[in-house]
Amino acid sequence: DGWSVLRMIKREYNTNNLIERERMYLHDDGKNRIVTKERDNWVPSKQFNPWGSKYKFINRDEAMEKCNRLKYLLPLFDANEEKIRQYIMTALRFPEVEQLMKLGYTEEAKIIANSTTPRADLKDLFGGHYNEKEKSLLKKAGMTKHQFDKVLGNGQRWNNSRALEQVRKITGDDFIHLDNETFDGYFEVFKRIGSSLYSGYYNYAERLNLDLKKLVKNIARLAKRNQQAYQLYHDTMSTYLRLEAGTEPAVDWYFDDFSDLRRMHDAVVALANQQYATRNARWSVAEAERMKKDEEKRKKLDEKRKEWEYEDDEFVVRLPKDGAEIIAEGSKQRICIGGYVSSHSTGACTLFFVRKKSEPDTPFYAIEIRNGVVIQIHGAYNCWLGNNPEAIPTVIRWLRKNNFKCDPKILTCTATGYGQTANYIQLPVVVD
Repeated sequence: DGWSVLRMIKREYNTNNLIERERMYLHDDGKNRIVTKERDNWVPSKQFNPWGSKYKFINRDEAMEKCNRLKYLLPLFDANEEKIRQYIMTALRFPEVEQLMKLGYTEEAKIIANSTTPRADLKDLFGGHYNEKEKSLLKKAGMTKHQFDKVLGNGQRWNNSRALEQVRKITGDDFIHLDNETFDGYFEVFKRIGSSLYSGYYNYAERLNLDLKKLVKNIARLAKRNQQAYQLYHDTMSTYLRLEAGTEPAVDWYFDDFSDLRRMHDAVVALANQQYATRNARWSVAEAERMKKDEEKRKKLDEKRKEWEYEDDEFVVRLPKDGAEIIAEGSKQRICIGGYVSSHSTGACTLFFVRKKSEPDTPFYAIEIRNGVVIQIHGAYNCWLGNNPEAIPTVIRWLRKNNFKCDPKILTCTATGYGQTANYIQLPVVVD
């Protein structure tokens, strides 16, 4: 007479036997009746409609259509679970559960189906974005298939959703225009060190006043060549922010090469260790005495070094003011001088800066001396002095004044990188 029945079959918790707990009688005109088994009798259900009061089946055909959609889903759930009704109703209300199952993301589907707040969990799964008006799962997530697989296909759901949320913050929700390589780079950076770059107290980018998007691009680019870039960036920034106030060197955080990052990391760590040793000395009489002697020795060394400074009408050759200025020089010039802070401090080597008199605070060239011999003279990106021949006479007069030795090739080489080439200019004749 136009009636059909849906039966709810479950496994009994203790015996594992199949039992029928409830039935829904459906009529073609849209009516439905729910009955529950009490002892051996079927009586009208007194409970909240277990099939969903807001989601009544309009007719038998629709009911069977909805049931057929679950053929793929239901066998994957444990029939012993007491929340099987919730699984069914959530799957009917949110087709994303079935779609996730079909794509192979079983765990994610179970999490949503088992949730009391599936809408919120879907939003969380997709990095804070969920457009329920769309029909396609990818459109709901606002992602391409590659991006979807990247986020859901490698485990660590919580880390991945947090990383995706941070990617959305710097690119906007509509990032499907990003090519795969760019997206993967952004995602990996935030997945690995996102808590430091973009959250809470550890928001390094904000505390250092950096362009977060530019910074993330830089980290991703360096990490393509060396995976250590993630941890080195994190360690360098965290160490830098622990330096004593007022001692922080000026650093360009957008490194051109992994070697620049490595040098900056080592330099900042060395400076931090030096400060740490100084602080510890306050708690140790013996250490304090040693530090005092080292400081007196350093002052005497600096007084002697001051006599080696030189200037003429165009250029100045001077000592660095402190370790922070040495590190800043290395950062701005992309050279390794920042790693020589300790050696300069102990007297193992001596560093000098060559500056134009018209631009006394702008890095130009740096000089390293050991035992009265010039080891190297390098400018930006390790270019040699021969690229700026106008400064050679000043350096020669400085060498003569202090009786320092220097291979003429160091003065006349025109290489633009660390390695020496066979190209040299003529050494000028300099009259004192």
